[in-house]
Amino acid sequence: MVADLAGQGLLSFLQAMQKKEPNGAGSCSRWRGGRGCVKINCDGAMDVCRGRAGVGCVARSDEGGFVWAAVRCFNSTGEARLVEMQAVLFAIEIAKSKGIVGFVIESDDQGLVQGLQKRSDTRGPFSLLQEDILAQMVDCQIKMYLKLIDL
Repeated sequence: MVADLAGQGLLSFLQAMQKKEPNGAGSCSRWRGGRGCVKINCDGAMDVCRGRAGVGCVARSDEGGFVWAAVRCFNSTGEARLVEMQAVLFAIEIAKSKGIVGFVIESDDQGLVQGLQKRSDTRGPFSLLQEDILAQMVDCQIKMYLKLIDL
């Protein structure tokens, strides 16, 4: 169920990205990064009742254009923070597999973003996964940003 919904959502997104506006312009976007920079927005969701979770990410170019999108579904009985952390790790994994070394990752999980920005030492249940993410960030130029509400 979660996998089907994630797949349908990605398909709808990709179709919307290909549609043209009435004036002939493509889909609009506000984000403009530095030259050559890629912004990856990632998020996670879970269905506790079914024990399933999904993560997804969408990458945009420095001009705001669509670059790529990916989703992954898996079994999970964990907490929301764990799924959000897996979304960040997934985004890094996909970007690296595409040879992208300078990028910005955006997440809506404030605690996660702050913890990774400060590289704070967590000794909680997520410490190993946080260490994994921080280790992946060492050999790339990765910045973490908190996603604010789109207006």
